[in-house]
Amino acid sequence: MNRRIVTLPIYGKEQRVRLRSVLAEARFLNVRLVRAVWCEFENDKKPNQWKTASLLLSTDTSLTAE
Repeated sequence: MNRRIVTLPIYGKEQRVRLRSVLAEARFLNVRLVRAVWCEFENDKKPNQWKTASLLLSTDTSLTAE
């Protein structure tokens, strides 16, 4: 699993995001290969605390987590 913290331009401002990504076979997509990315935004009011993780899936496995 690939893990990193990056700063990305999201919603009109620079935001720190913690990303974890992996290539996996999605059984509910007939065992299709997908990139799974768990992303967590840093809490603006409490630095070094992270909001609840969201899971994103992409069937384009050439894409990076960013």
